[in-house]
Amino acid sequence: MTRSFITGARLFLACGFISAVSGIARADARSQLQQDVEGYAVATCLAAQNSDYLKDQGDGWASIIVQRGYGDVEDWQPLIDAVNSALKDGSVAVIKGDGTSSKQMPVFYCAEIIDQPKVRSAVDATMEKMKAAYEGR
Repeated sequence: MTRSFITGARLFLACGFISAVSGIARADARSQLQQDVEGYAVATCLAAQNSDYLKDQGDGWASIIVQRGYGDVEDWQPLIDAVNSALKDGSVAVIKGDGTSSKQMPVFYCAEIIDQPKVRSAVDATMEKMKAAYEGR
């Protein structure tokens, strides 16, 4: 084999690999509607925690979403109910330390609450209900 053939083959493989990786590495940005609805679910979870700091952050986050968002305030209630129900049914994630120590991780838990089936269903339903209000914005 000649050196130019080997170099060409390597170049071809490299281009194919880069093309394949770039095709799967790109993710579409979430719409403002999706950001608001999923964010509101996380904010609701944080506001329900025992920590005054997390409660304050959750309340503030939810307020920002309602103030900048579109649609009716009442449209959020089914989502709030789903998050509160998930909080009653589940338990906050815990990391185990040395020996018998452990530490609750409420921020981690709240960040992933949107993936729990009943919350995901409410997120999808809320997005569908608010879709018209967000279109064209």
